[in-house]
Amino acid sequence: MVVGIDKAVSATNPVVSSVKKTPPSDSVINLARGDPTMYQPYWRRMGDKCTVVIPGHDLMSYFSDPGNLCWFLMPELDDAIRRLHRVVGNAVIDDDRYVVVGTGSTQLFQAVLFALSSPHNPDNEPLSVVAAAPFYSSYPEETEFLHSGLYKWAGDAYSFDKDGAYVELVTSPNNPDGTIREAVVNRDGGKLIHDLAYYWPQYTPITGKADNDIMLFTFSKATGHAGSRIGWAICKDKEVAAKMVKYIELSSIGVSKEAQLRAAKILNVIAEDCANPGPEKEENFFEYGHRLMSDRWEKLREVVKRNGVFSLPKFPRDFCTFMGKDTDPSPAFAWLKIKDGLDCDNLLREFKIITRGGTNFGVDSDYTRISMLSPDDEFNLFLERLLLTCKEGELNLGQGHAIGWPLPPGQSLSVLQKISGLASIRQWGIGKASRISILPVKKTGKRRFSDERVTMIGEVKNHEEWEKIEQFEMASEFGKRLETMDKNIGFRFEDQDELFNALIPFLDPKTERDYLFEVENEDGSVAMCFYFEGLCKIVKVSQKAFVDDVVKGFEKLSEEGKSRCLGFLLENHPVRLLHPYTKEWKAKLEEMELGCDAQDDDEAYGGRRDSGEEQFTDWIEDDEDDGKDENEAEDQDNVVVDIEDDGDEEFGTGE
Repeated sequence: MVVGIDKAVSATNPVVSSVKKTPPSDSVINLARGDPTMYQPYWRRMGDKCTVVIPGHDLMSYFSDPGNLCWFLMPELDDAIRRLHRVVGNAVIDDDRYVVVGTGSTQLFQAVLFALSSPHNPDNEPLSVVAAAPFYSSYPEETEFLHSGLYKWAGDAYSFDKDGAYVELVTSPNNPDGTIREAVVNRDGGKLIHDLAYYWPQYTPITGKADNDIMLFTFSKATGHAGSRIGWAICKDKEVAAKMVKYIELSSIGVSKEAQLRAAKILNVIAEDCANPGPEKEENFFEYGHRLMSDRWEKLREVVKRNGVFSLPKFPRDFCTFMGKDTDPSPAFAWLKIKDGLDCDNLLREFKIITRGGTNFGVDSDYTRISMLSPDDEFNLFLERLLLTCKEGELNLGQGHAIGWPLPPGQSLSVLQKISGLASIRQWGIGKASRISILPVKKTGKRRFSDERVTMIGEVKNHEEWEKIEQFEMASEFGKRLETMDKNIGFRFEDQDELFNALIPFLDPKTERDYLFEVENEDGSVAMCFYFEGLCKIVKVSQKAFVDDVVKGFEKLSEEGKSRCLGFLLENHPVRLLHPYTKEWKAKLEEMELGCDAQDDDEAYGGRRDSGEEQFTDWIEDDEDDGKDENEAEDQDNVVVDIEDDGDEEFGTGE
């Protein structure tokens, strides 16, 4: 007896899981494959709704439905496929259409070539198989793999000029470039195979029901369940469908019933959620997928826009009948092009990003295909490394403004309230003992994304000792001194309008998506996000939270958390910030008659020179040649360190 969907029961014990650990920051990211593991969180959230348990004595026969043309197709899967296509509206699936199931669309591709090429023409010439470049990279290999005398790969459809019968493969949306395709050759004697693996709402607007002679779909791209190896073809011609069934019968004697049963269960769950969303109207699978893909494409386009080295294709916005609104295409692959005719695939490999180069798709090597379907941690790491491919910086930081560091608790909250006035929910928090890291700036005044930082250097036993003792001691002393100052000083210096106004583009919901920043998660991984989005992640509140919620979230953070918050906000500030204890910082304090609490040389070493302990150097300053007398007494002990070849000018400490 065949186990139907209604007879499947929930599993009481967990089954084999494919839990994926966060990749190390130096690991190789393989984005050459279209492995759709990004959907795993959604299906994990579904729990037992998609679970199927099959008793050991069931599904033992070869036959699933002897009365059907495709006798190994389970009726449950046949019904689920037809139901889902009707709900989504992406294919004509009337009762006069034949559904043929295969072990993935790969087996179906071989089956349909066999069906269309037999019997072949009287001259015993192999049937020519073509596709318009860039075409799916596996088409040539799959066509030639069996060395069949029935058909052969004939290359790019644009250059095909041979007379006689041929088969053209039309992939729409196209793999790799995501474009909507139609037939190119359009001559007598031609037969078309439409590969519609990505014609689903999460990848492209559904503009109508596809009604082609042969249409191929795959479970892996529709739902993300690539491991089940289920694909199906929808055929108008009964003879073609029968030949496809014969091929599958001879090559594998059907298709796994267990895989079919699981696919039927999942497809029915999706169709039910789409057709009957329920009172809470939670997002269905396709809405979830569309939101996730749209977000990824938005972030990728921002990264590409910033580095200026790569380009991406642009897609027209269209009305999606399934979503009921205009949507942007979000293809499963990014078709990346590098400028100046470089080898895009090889360049990315230098940054441990594995992709599939353009020559595999019938075009030049300045193109490469990148999967957009990887897990979140891999995708975010990919964005981070893509930024590093930039040959020179992009973000203009402008002139330096001194920021009091660390701010006392009272001033921290006042800063929060001032910034919150820029937008109703746009605020930030500053910790008491935070450390600021400043990226080096080139002469162009543009920010360069790298791991280089300006740091304090001293002769200590080890870095950990310096971190725990020297820096904390200095920060604590400075913080206590600031607490005694007049609270009306505000943000340390007289006029900070430029400082705050520069944040408006980062905080305005209309423009904030134009700016993308790195934020380090608690587990050490790095994600790309918007300015306010990063703040909310750090203080652990929703982006829809009110001002008070952001402030309260900041107050609940540990000292380490507040330090992370300060580091994110100030490192990504659009205005160049001066680091405390530099000469410019001291001069500014003296100008305002606030004094400078930086330790003098005698104070710094007075208690240590007699102790026999190893001496610590508090700060190494990168002085700028501003025409001052370099022999002044206060500069005698300063050490100049060239951060890069351009030395002091590159550090850019001048105001």
